[in-house]
Amino acid sequence: VAVLKGRAMQLTDPQADALLKHFNRLRSLSLDFNDLRSLPTSIGQMPQLAELSISHNPLIWTESANATLQNLNHLEILDLIFA
Repeated sequence: VAVLKGRAMQLTDPQADALLKHFNRLRSLSLDFNDLRSLPTSIGQMPQLAELSISHNPLIWTESANATLQNLNHLEILDLIFA
């Protein structure tokens, strides 16, 4: 699987991590309109991820989120609108 769209699934942080740990080869991930308060740490285990959209979530940005993004060497597009 290269593209995963989990839009408006009412995902919480633990649910998102449990789901995403099975998809470490994604190139594009959309988790818009969920209930994510933090960036799922499993995203940091997706070395090929080039596009990440997590807009419209009640995110609280932390140093942990920064550390997660540092692992994404191929990331070209990051959408955080209304995060």
